[in-house]
Amino acid sequence: MLNKIASVTFFVSIAALGLLSWQAPVLGALLPAWRVKIPQTDAEIPVAVLVGALVVAGVSRLIKLHDRLSDLFGIRRRFDVHCILLPMAAASGAALPLDQQETVRNRRKVLMTKLFYQYASSSPRKSVIEQHAITMALDQWSWYWILVEASLLLFVPREIA
Repeated sequence: MLNKIASVTFFVSIAALGLLSWQAPVLGALLPAWRVKIPQTDAEIPVAVLVGALVVAGVSRLIKLHDRLSDLFGIRRRFDVHCILLPMAAASGAALPLDQQETVRNRRKVLMTKLFYQYASSSPRKSVIEQHAITMALDQWSWYWILVEASLLLFVPREIA
């Protein structure tokens, strides 16, 4: 999943950096004139754009940018609580009063580890849930995180230009 996100981030970064260098002529003038021809097309990409995209994708993968964005906006925290933990409690027949719901929010990481991740692991040997279901869920999530990262990568150059 992480490599898939980084691969798409590389191509989105090429587009974002290419658009930025095109929209900001000052930046475009600073780029070295070296260009790489794309096979079977007449298109050429500045080497600096390719190197920049590689750096962006590498850093994105290294720091797990999607995790940092999730932390910043509380995406995974809300999903874990509202789409996994509280529905699990309701399915067990427990009616959680507001103070217990707050406890679930505060202990989310511990509860996810004990109640969810030990059954839904991406490691085939650890998972109790069918591996195909895990793979499909990870695939869907990877596309979501790709959109989140791409939105950031396309928003930042727009604000710079």
